[in-house]
Amino acid sequence: MYINSLNLVNFRNYSSLSIEFDNNINIFYGMNAQGKTNIIESLYVGGFGKSFRTSNDRDMVSMGENIAALRIKYFCRGRKQKIDLRWNEKGKKEIKVNESSLEKLSDILGNLNVVIFSPEDLKLVKEGPSERRRFMNREISHISPNYYHHLSQYNRILMQRNNLLKKGRYTKVPMDLLDVWDEQLADEGAAIMERRSVFIKRLNTISRLKHRKITENK
Repeated sequence: MYINSLNLVNFRNYSSLSIEFDNNINIFYGMNAQGKTNIIESLYVGGFGKSFRTSNDRDMVSMGENIAALRIKYFCRGRKQKIDLRWNEKGKKEIKVNESSLEKLSDILGNLNVVIFSPEDLKLVKEGPSERRRFMNREISHISPNYYHHLSQYNRILMQRNNLLKKGRYTKVPMDLLDVWDEQLADEGAAIMERRSVFIKRLNTISRLKHRKITENK
């Protein structure tokens, strides 16, 4: 897979930008605060449907503008493909893959595989386990949309279960309903843990090989 081109309209500091990529290695260089990271961010958005820098989509729309758009053309699975994202005047995000509109944000996962390494990734070793879980959730979801479904279901069930327990402070909670939530939570949690275990084993194997190469088997 490789990216052919990128087009931006009112994205961050770019009112208009068109880039044609080489099929191998591409290097962006320039002075600070010129928009290099914004280009990387736009490619990430094309792969995940959201930014790695902000949770607010409006932050990516150029100051003073109401709409923004990006288009990525890429070659994958033996054919040319295209991803379009557009933020309209109401702030709603519209996503199309090969001209077909996506109903859910999660449907974009697995189309354009993107991996990013940034200084913020040092949090993986410097901060607590929540950062490492977030990393796993992001990476596994990208290669396995089914994992994202289990994760979404788990979080939804957990929220409903917790809301039920909060209501139990003031009213009697039907225990049979709580048992249903617990059973569903266990099922989704088991699927998540199984996929994480496979991911960690594969990551350990790759890391071990890379470490041996760097240290010359020492």
